[in-house]
Amino acid sequence: MTYPKLSEQTGIAVSTLSKIGSEMGKHTTLANVEKICTLLGVSTGELLVIIPNPPKPKRKRTAKKK
Repeated sequence: MTYPKLSEQTGIAVSTLSKIGSEMGKHTTLANVEKICTLLGVSTGELLVIIPNPPKPKRKRTAKKK
């Protein structure tokens, strides 16, 4: 399904759908998720996958000035 068609059927802006679909970790509202799930006839568990947060990168130590 295309973003324009999904937008037309859910009322969610095409730009919002594009951001959700292309930006990993993009925040959206539960209302938007519910609209998409209802239209597609799936549960949120079927639509979403929880990816654990990767470990935070270690900060580089800088040499102390004397």
